[in-house]
Amino acid sequence: MVQVDAIVDNISQASTEQVGTITQINQDIKHLENDTITYSTMAEETSSAAANISEQADALEQSVQRFVIEKTSAKEGNKRLERSF
Repeated sequence: MVQVDAIVDNISQASTEQVGTITQINQDIKHLENDTITYSTMAEETSSAAANISEQADALEQSVQRFVIEKTSAKEGNKRLERSF
């Protein structure tokens, strides 16, 4: 009978340890789920911001296309500046 009591006590202790371990695993999984949701939200916001920046870059490019810039060397540009003064 003493052996049976010892075995039952060991089983009880092991069960208690398993409950603690399973509880910790569940908490860790919840933490991972929260992190995943946070990262997913951040990725969506980043994607939206990138699309917005791309649209702004396109608009800026269209605005700049109105200007025509002559290709000159730096020396020629300096000469033109000197003559204008």
